[in-house]
Amino acid sequence: MTQVAVVDVGTGLSEMKSLIQDRVATSQQKLTWQIAVHRACDFDAVVGAWLLKRFGEDLIPGIGEAEIIYWEAGTAPDGKSWQEWLSEGVIAVDVGGGPLDHHPHSVAPEDCGTTLVAKLLEISNEDSVIGKLLAYALRTDQEAEGYPFGLANMAKLFGDFEHGYGTIVPLVEAWCEKQQRFFLQDYEGQRLEKRCIPYGANGRKLTLVVGQCKDIDASTLFAKAARLQTGDNADVVITVLGDGHVQITSKPGVDFRDIAALVRMAEDEARGIDPRERMDLEMEGSLENSPWFFWIGKFYGNPQSLLNGSRQAAGIEPTKLSVQRVTELVVLALSMGGHYQRIHCGNFCAGERCLYHHLECVRCRFMWQVLPA
Repeated sequence: MTQVAVVDVGTGLSEMKSLIQDRVATSQQKLTWQIAVHRACDFDAVVGAWLLKRFGEDLIPGIGEAEIIYWEAGTAPDGKSWQEWLSEGVIAVDVGGGPLDHHPHSVAPEDCGTTLVAKLLEISNEDSVIGKLLAYALRTDQEAEGYPFGLANMAKLFGDFEHGYGTIVPLVEAWCEKQQRFFLQDYEGQRLEKRCIPYGANGRKLTLVVGQCKDIDASTLFAKAARLQTGDNADVVITVLGDGHVQITSKPGVDFRDIAALVRMAEDEARGIDPRERMDLEMEGSLENSPWFFWIGKFYGNPQSLLNGSRQAAGIEPTKLSVQRVTELVVLALSMGGHYQRIHCGNFCAGERCLYHHLECVRCRFMWQVLPA
């Protein structure tokens, strides 16, 4: 059985850095490099190699143009040590028994190939995006990825191909770019309003945030950030885009039927469309002859979205309603979810004296069923 050379992590990284610096200092011409990963490369190997190419130029000039090559798992090939391969311009990640190979796991039980590369390059894990990437790479290397469509499992799938690195890296780069925008809140959005709205009979209050964003991508990121506990902890988010489109999204547990009905009713009215039956206004998807607001997630326990246009429906024209009017309707709809406690007294319904009666809100319809005639 092939024995994998065991190296001290700290000493090995220091030696590698010193050898790299010596090769750079003594070279009389532009250096070329190769990065070796093991065949059927996994997420750890790919991200480690990507970190070298993406962040290694200061220590290793030219590494950004390095060719990816594939070795069999275990020690470095041809009987050469990792030092000999390094002298020829080959840096091995997650393979080869060198300082960037954590196999066997007893060599570096708290590390993986990715985190060893980060230590070599002195990449701080305090960076919001890279820190999450390092933590994910380490966790999925030490434990099985629980989500079948997660990046780590997708990497295993594509890693079986000869050129798995080139297939997986675009996914990593796309994820990092999106996360970078999200964590730095670089989505060109601004909050216009934040308020609390009574909701339901138990004294619950919902937080509503209204924002203005440049485009649909910025809107998606703004809404995601606003719903975070570390953000505004918003239950419902309204965003208006630069071209006038409006998006309404929520956390799970918010009944969107009144929101969908009131907004669609107002849109129809603004466009001169004849009034519809109340139940028609609560249909998921888009309404016949009225495609301007598409409802996703009607099931109560799911996140909800009422979208005026999207990436998949780029041809939908902007709503005729202002963001102020949409906000008024959303507030009214959410308030109707709790108003019955004030106007239904015992076995009595206020009927037409209620300002909301003609809207046939969800809570009213429920009360009409349980109250005697």
